Amino acid sequence: MVEAIDEALYLYQSHRLSQTINLPPLYSSPVKPKSTADKNNRRTAYSISISGSSSLSVDWTFEIFNCKAFLRDMGKLKTVDVEHAEDKRTLTFKVTQQEMDLFIYRLQSTMENFERMNFSGQYKIAKKHVKYSREVPV
Repeated sequence: MVEAIDEALYLYQSHRLSQTINLPPLYSSPVKPKSTADKNNRRTAYSISISGSSSLSVDWTFEIFNCKAFLRDMGKLKTVDVEHAEDKRTLTFKVTQQEMDLFIYRLQSTMENFERMNFSGQYKIAKKHVKYSREVPV
């Protein structure tokens, strides 16, 4: 075991061991259209991909794809026609683990504040609904 660690350390220090391992995406959404269309009946569409890396400087990669495209009719399902899309843009940004931890902390704090601000109103609505649902004869 110690010999394997020593060998890996030697390979790393001699720059023969890759410093980055690309992992498969942790999250990848299909291209989704927004509900509203412009005057030419094109819709803004987007997709998001999040992947991890074992790089020493970058731990997370976010990739956001945007375009304007028509919808293709495939029976009951409508999909985005990405091949004929216009205004294609891809935004890629990389963050460290420390930045990702801060992002998650801020997101959790925002969600908790939102729930705290809206809980009493939502509770009143739920309590009213329960009261009315019990009064209805079965």
